[in-house]
Amino acid sequence: IERKIKSDDVAFILTPRINAAGRLDSPFESIKLLVEDFVPALDMVIEKLDSLNKVRQSLCDKIYSEALSMIKAAGNCIVLYNDEWHLGIIGIVASKLVEKFNVPVFLITKDDKGVFRSSIRGTSCVDISKILKSLEDCFLGFGGHRMAGGFSADSNLISIDVLTKRINEAVLNYTDNSVEPPAFQVDFELKADELNFDLTDSIELLEPYGAENKKPVFLFRDAVLERYRTIGKESNHISYNIAKDGLEFSCIYWNRPVMGFSQGKKLDIVFRPEINLFNEEKRIQLITERILNDNIHEDFLNRPKIFDHRQKTGIMDKIEDYVAAKKGEVKIYAPGIQTKKLLKRFSSITNNILSEPYCPQKSLMLFELPPNSDVFDEVIKSTSPSNLHLMNCEFSKNPDDYITLICGMIKFASNNKNGNISIKALADNSGLDDICVQVLLELLEKIGTIRIDDVDKIVFLKAPRQIDIHSDSYFEIFTDEFNRINGFKDYLKTVDINSLQEIINSIR
Repeated sequence: IERKIKSDDVAFILTPRINAAGRLDSPFESIKLLVEDFVPALDMVIEKLDSLNKVRQSLCDKIYSEALSMIKAAGNCIVLYNDEWHLGIIGIVASKLVEKFNVPVFLITKDDKGVFRSSIRGTSCVDISKILKSLEDCFLGFGGHRMAGGFSADSNLISIDVLTKRINEAVLNYTDNSVEPPAFQVDFELKADELNFDLTDSIELLEPYGAENKKPVFLFRDAVLERYRTIGKESNHISYNIAKDGLEFSCIYWNRPVMGFSQGKKLDIVFRPEINLFNEEKRIQLITERILNDNIHEDFLNRPKIFDHRQKTGIMDKIEDYVAAKKGEVKIYAPGIQTKKLLKRFSSITNNILSEPYCPQKSLMLFELPPNSDVFDEVIKSTSPSNLHLMNCEFSKNPDDYITLICGMIKFASNNKNGNISIKALADNSGLDDICVQVLLELLEKIGTIRIDDVDKIVFLKAPRQIDIHSDSYFEIFTDEFNRINGFKDYLKTVDINSLQEIINSIR
């Protein structure tokens, strides 16, 4: 940085990298950064700290997404447990959850010795230190202050269910409802001609900013939205322009995936002005803190971003490179045998195919369309993706193709697995659903192709003749079920994105 160093540079560039070392590795790496004067060694330390910070960011996003998917209602507090969460990261995530829900948050993980470890963040109306003291009999150790803390507990002596129950009871007992949450402060309401370089220069004189010297925030009322677009790798930020008193201003709203207002609508925006230097041109940019007349529900803002590739062809090499670059952040929904065969030559894609049970994911690509709304709902609800990619999914409209596929799977299981195969496995691998497969099995048993010995054991007897299949009354029932499935797949393949977005919102 060649210009004058500001507090933001320390807070958002330097400090997170120093902090990441202690959270994920050893704090001695950060000490080296501050004391090393041999340039090659210093370069290595910088590179390592930068890498650790990227890992820290990725883990934060993952744990935050998983935590959100576990919250059904915030209540008096949030207590969540996952034994795979990283102890060094859960404190950051807890802080983000407090910001979002304004209730105390207890995130709990477990170390390799079977000890529960927690990181806690509080609010102004709950004293965390008093809560921990009241639960002393549950812990191996604890510590903290009014707004934050942590504890350890022996998982052999107390279960997570009992621990969660005790924490919820303690928060209820020690909540002081007379304490009002801090109000959101605006320093000044401005007219458009008052926002100029003289003002931004004056604001810079008040550096350095921090917890006890916060940056001033300003208000524009009745600013008119001119235009907007999403920006960022994940399209989760908004760049927009407003008109105010005959002047136009460029604005940024970080971590907001949708605008929620149409062109020409009036906004009351709270912002911090910053100088943006682009192509040596100095401009004032408004960093949006919030929109006061925003009537968008929180769920709407958190809905997944949908990427529509349903009509695109010839993009598989690019998709392969994209998935590889994301290093496991993008997961693939492709349960069917035929789909997996088509994807086989793309190693990064096939290596990231989802397997059940599904869990929260940052990004999900549908290379196959679920057979009915229940399966679709389950996939979306259990993965809760921030980004959903709809791919160009092809599927046969000929029921005979699926009969041949199902017979082949049963024959393989009969010859190699003593006939052990479940209806669910047949459904998942064929792209049909349980009901349709059940009808087909009854048809195949009726014409003597298979023998069903048990719920998960089927013996293949002989190859079916098409004339026997088509002449049986069960074939008509099967085709009805088959057409029902194809109808749902056709709907997903052609439905407009706005309608699909509303369906996904109702699921989540």
